[in-house]
Amino acid sequence: MPSSAARSLLKLPAPVAPRQWRFSLFGVTAMLLVFAAALLPTHIQFSAAAYLPLHTAMEVFSIVVAWLVFAVGWNTHDAPRAATSNWLACAFLAVALMDFGHTLSYSGMPNFVTPASAEKAIHFSFAARAIAAFALLALALRPWRALKHRQQRYLYLAIALAGVLLLHWIFLFRAHWIPRTFIPGEGLTTFKIVIEYALFAAHLAAAWGFFRRVNLDDSQMWGYLFAASCLMGASQLFTTFYSHPYDIHNFLAHAYRAVGYVLLYRALFISGIREPYAAARKLRDELDLSAQRLRALGARVRDDIESERKRLSRSLHDELGQDLTALRMDLGWMQRHYGDHQNLVTAVERMRGTVEGAATAMRRIISDLRPPMLDDLGIVAAATTLTKDLATRTGLEVALTTEGDFDALPEAHQTAIYRMLQEGLTNVVRHAAATRVEVSLRASQQQVELRIHDNGRGFSEDARRKEASFGLFGLGEWAGQLGGTVDINSQPGRGTRISVHIPWS
Repeated sequence: MPSSAARSLLKLPAPVAPRQWRFSLFGVTAMLLVFAAALLPTHIQFSAAAYLPLHTAMEVFSIVVAWLVFAVGWNTHDAPRAATSNWLACAFLAVALMDFGHTLSYSGMPNFVTPASAEKAIHFSFAARAIAAFALLALALRPWRALKHRQQRYLYLAIALAGVLLLHWIFLFRAHWIPRTFIPGEGLTTFKIVIEYALFAAHLAAAWGFFRRVNLDDSQMWGYLFAASCLMGASQLFTTFYSHPYDIHNFLAHAYRAVGYVLLYRALFISGIREPYAAARKLRDELDLSAQRLRALGARVRDDIESERKRLSRSLHDELGQDLTALRMDLGWMQRHYGDHQNLVTAVERMRGTVEGAATAMRRIISDLRPPMLDDLGIVAAATTLTKDLATRTGLEVALTTEGDFDALPEAHQTAIYRMLQEGLTNVVRHAAATRVEVSLRASQQQVELRIHDNGRGFSEDARRKEASFGLFGLGEWAGQLGGTVDINSQPGRGTRISVHIPWS
């Protein structure tokens, strides 16, 4: 088999997708059945009592399917295809209305404005089938188009309805303008047969265009349209065979056309409804996968950051702490040995204050990075130190209560709880304008619970969505990393409650 590059150089058509072969076989089989049915003797006829209800049922079915084609095409929300879908929908609205006139005009039916006759029914049928044939041919030859403006679709609708009204007026009141199509006792005229072959050629050209699309596009829509065009073309051939309105070939023409409409509706249903939903499902699955990967990446980044904080805090504590201790010792030695030099003593005291200030800043930085107490004494001691330091620095009244045994709590859980407590208290200081905060930590055999309740100004749900609430978002990410949940309840003027539940065992 030639490669894709060789196929491109040789201008060979792309291979038909395996699942599309059934449409090709379906269309070819339909055409073969036409030639087989052409051999049926024309004297096989139905009685009027049997054929009229059968014909009416087939026509009503075709009208309903054509109306469904209109409904699907008119209500499409696929912007790149909207113009094509809308004019195709309007064309099949016209087909449905012309088929309605055909049904009421058939021989044996009650008078529809003017007496029913074979020629009157043929006129309406001609119009319906011609609109369908050339609408499909245009769809096969033209690419999908978008609407230039919203009102364009109503122009299509107005043209379709105006055309239907004009054709009804001609067929009902000016039928003599149209050449004869059927002569009782003689059969079809040459004019009708020529028109039927022209419509057959239009369906054949449309089928070829759809078959080429089958080769180029994996969508099942083109396969259904190809099969529909083949069946409707076969229907046109049957209309050249019959010699009586109730004979077998006329019946087969209507039956084939009804099935062709069903396949056409199926094609537009796939294009207008099923494929967009399938694309949406695929996009949703891709977004879910991306979200999972982002959460996993976020969790890894947080772990890396926490590890780096731990390393930095240890380095500051061990290395800078030792250097500051050495400086204190050197300053003490200088003060002991050179105490009689007043200027030097003053400088030493000033340097000692600077060293103490640096040590205090170092301890605060270490605590912000990762307090050693969290690793050495656990979450309760770290949370107690954090709340006391916050109250000292800000003047905020912070009440901490703990309940349960936290000794067996894994390190990852302790780190997450500490970071969420730290983030929650930071949000209170920055945004809540509160005077009191109540913090509770509870541990059970199934879960650990953190609650933060302040008496600040609170916020509305709309304000939460408008603001870049990365702090509150971070709480959810920390909890979600361990399979937990975060519930935030806040109202303007009533403070904020944050409840975190993290399972563990």
